[in-house]
Amino acid sequence: MRHPAAPGTQGPPIALSVPRSIPAGVAGSILATAALLLDPEVAVTMSPEPGPEPDGPIVDAPAAVRQGPSPHGTVVLVTGRIRTRLLDRAGGWADRRRCVAIVSTDGLNLDRAHDRDRVAKLVAHKASHLLGLRHCRTRGCIARPVADLVALEGLDGFCPSCRRRLGRAPTRRR
Repeated sequence: MRHPAAPGTQGPPIALSVPRSIPAGVAGSILATAALLLDPEVAVTMSPEPGPEPDGPIVDAPAAVRQGPSPHGTVVLVTGRIRTRLLDRAGGWADRRRCVAIVSTDGLNLDRAHDRDRVAKLVAHKASHLLGLRHCRTRGCIARPVADLVALEGLDGFCPSCRRRLGRAPTRRR
């Protein structure tokens, strides 16, 4: 399933790669919400390649990533927990050098709109890292670091400063 970029989007595209175990309607809802959070600065499209299905309940983030199909960045959804060198449990992880990020849906019920919104906020947050944005200190900004899923509740969108930075995000070519 491929979703075209929203009309009027001007920034570099970010692809969302979703495993086949997540229904297309759920993936579309996450994609639409993430695109609204990033739009008009970034076009978010569905990757034609499905994301990886973890072999077990834990995904080793550095081992699972490879160069994303989009030269500007790919956010991969996984259903297992994410483990990195620095964190035993992470909701998301980004590797700007490889242009890829991972977001976990572990512990969330994607049949609930509330949890789909949480995942969409994580997708937007990780996509902003791929575009060069660092963590922000502004209360309510999606670029603000979060310690847990509850902290996502207070994030409404990008602050004006981060929005300007996203608008100036460099396009990357392989």
